[in-house]
Amino acid sequence: STQSTGARSAPAMPEFLNGSRSHKERRQPKHREKFGLLEKKKDYVKRAKDYHRKEDAIRVLQEKASLKNPDEFYFAMQNTQVSTSGVHGKSGKRKRGQEALDRKSALSRDLGYVTHKKKLESKKIAQLEQGLHRIREACQDSESKHTLFLDTDKEAEDFDAEAFFNCPADGLSKHYNRPVKDQGEQPKPKAKRLKKITKAMERAYTELEQRKIREQKLTALMLDIENKSNVMGKGKKTVVNKRAVRESNGRKAPVYKWKKERKR
Repeated sequence: STQSTGARSAPAMPEFLNGSRSHKERRQPKHREKFGLLEKKKDYVKRAKDYHRKEDAIRVLQEKASLKNPDEFYFAMQNTQVSTSGVHGKSGKRKRGQEALDRKSALSRDLGYVTHKKKLESKKIAQLEQGLHRIREACQDSESKHTLFLDTDKEAEDFDAEAFFNCPADGLSKHYNRPVKDQGEQPKPKAKRLKKITKAMERAYTELEQRKIREQKLTALMLDIENKSNVMGKGKKTVVNKRAVRESNGRKAPVYKWKKERKR
């Protein structure tokens, strides 16, 4: 037998009291289905607000028209028009010379950017050249030489390179880090480390050559932009090499010559 506890369960609430009831809205009557969906209150509110907004705008325009001076004129009237979409605003006609000014402004910005990049490249090239040693590889065609100037022919005949440089005979051919006799026997670098240093130097020299080529291209581009900007400026000018430009099919850049003008 089971024992009954003193707690009693609460009676369940009906659906329409606990808020879970789904409220159904009235549909359009059958004989009015040709008019579409039945308008609800939220639809009516939107339609009413839109109607009153347009009504207020018309009233404001009517007041402005009634208070307007028929003799009023200002120059913006000549630069405005109503577009095909019915919007009143400025016309699409640009002022005289505005396109040339915009183009010249764009060229000025381009020139500033290219000049900045060229300065960065020049600075990086100077840093690379300062940190690297120019190691010339010995080749059959041209070998690097170290020229010494002595006072007399007798000194040239008795000249001893090992004593002069204080260097052993096997180290005379080096162009950098030449060993000295007084330092004793120097430990030779390991082959693995020497290979690593050589690769790093090769990469550095490759980067240096690439940056020099990039600097030359930026310099040419900078001169081209300056030339275009000057051509768009004031003053009478003529192309000196018209024939050469015509024969090269536009590959050769034109050279301009400005007429001398007296400055006030």
